[in-house]
Amino acid sequence: MLTIIYLIISTRDFSFLILWGVLTKVLNLDNPDEIVSKPITYKELADAIVTVDTTGWAELYTEIEKRIWDGFESIAKSCENKQGGNDLVMTYGYTIAFFLSLIVSSRPIRFDLKNGSITTVSYDDGKFTIHSVNDVHYIENGKKELKTS
Repeated sequence: MLTIIYLIISTRDFSFLILWGVLTKVLNLDNPDEIVSKPITYKELADAIVTVDTTGWAELYTEIEKRIWDGFESIAKSCENKQGGNDLVMTYGYTIAFFLSLIVSSRPIRFDLKNGSITTVSYDDGKFTIHSVNDVHYIENGKKELKTS
């Protein structure tokens, strides 16, 4: 049974942004902008965050991978067990971007997902498929509607 999952970004989740300058050094980059412009993997980023974390909150890449995959798969299987349908998940942009990289491993790190944007994936026969990423058309349509009223 086909299940469609709509992922909506609720807020920014980059509590590690306070570490941005330190991460630049750990990743051997010249400036913080290179974190998104150079080909850095989620594993490299996660390992760097663990390296500089002084709170003990950071997770290893394998822990993040398992937590995120298991969470989304649990949601999808639950919906699938009800003969399919649609589900709506509100979560953080980094979580969505990381999840998409688990579906398609060649996806680059993304920090440009907009608050309120919709990402659509489906789950069918044990497999996730990405349909749209960072869709904000309804926001743009609403802005146009406000201007004309």
